[in-house]
Amino acid sequence: MSRDEAFQFSEKLLLGIRDLDIENRSSPHTHLTASAGFWCVSDLSEITPGALLLNADNALYRAKAGGRNAVVDFDTIPVVANAGAGANALQPQDVPA
Repeated sequence: MSRDEAFQFSEKLLLGIRDLDIENRSSPHTHLTASAGFWCVSDLSEITPGALLLNADNALYRAKAGGRNAVVDFDTIPVVANAGAGANALQPQDVPA
């Protein structure tokens, strides 16, 4: 699946959930919404499944932090050089599977 296909698929999911029109009074959107995050990798030889999931999860949390009801591609998250603890940018993670 290409990056564009992943984005379009995620957008369709969000629109499908919106079209259900489920009320959520505790949400600022007043209705049920969804957020999605993904990371597309062309060469999996050096990527662990854990790193792939962690970076997609980081993208998901960035979508939620940005106001929810959004799709975020991990590769669009700004990378900050020398990002220390508490930095607002995420860096690709290489974690054991």
